[in-house]
Amino acid sequence: QRFEDGSYFYYYANGMNIGSKKDGKEINPYLICDATDFNFYFASQATDSIVDSKYYRIVGDIDFKDISYEIATSGTSLHNVTIDGNGFTLSGIRLSDSEVGKQNSVGLFSKIYSKNTSTNNISEDGYSTILNLRLDIEEGTALNATYIGGLAGVIEDTNLINIDITGDAIFQSFNVAGGLAGIVTGDSRILNVTSSIGAQAVYKSSSTID
Repeated sequence: QRFEDGSYFYYYANGMNIGSKKDGKEINPYLICDATDFNFYFASQATDSIVDSKYYRIVGDIDFKDISYEIATSGTSLHNVTIDGNGFTLSGIRLSDSEVGKQNSVGLFSKIYSKNTSTNNISEDGYSTILNLRLDIEEGTALNATYIGGLAGVIEDTNLINIDITGDAIFQSFNVAGGLAGIVTGDSRILNVTSSIGAQAVYKSSSTID
């Protein structure tokens, strides 16, 4: 709720009130507490493997070991989505195309983008934004995929702010591999993003291209 003086009072959504027209908005983001929540919002709630125009806030460290390393989001694309990691860490991440089937891009998410596919213009909701997030990655192998990256295989027209990617993994793919993403294109903005992940590919290794 916004008051006349410009201040806000925040109402936070949770899994109990999904379906409300106010859910997942900028001042009423979905809250992600654990690995089960993460898979629920970004896999179970996806439509045709796409999550569209929602806001999310992570409210605690998440360890995927707690659910036997199950990451159901590697086949999910994010369109006009904002995720505020609040400085928390996602750990126990193992990425593999054998787990999600053969696909073009592999990462915590498959693709993050902002353009409307029918008009090829940036959607009215603006840019996808991922910020204040830490990833600790144990493994990343996608020998059947074109792109592999820690956050996503492919990132287009996205704001990436305050992201730190660490771990013992050396990403391997058939074509293009990078610590943050296999490929970052379009009008993407990268600010204070670091990665210590190694990358190997048959064709080439890359993080960003024009």
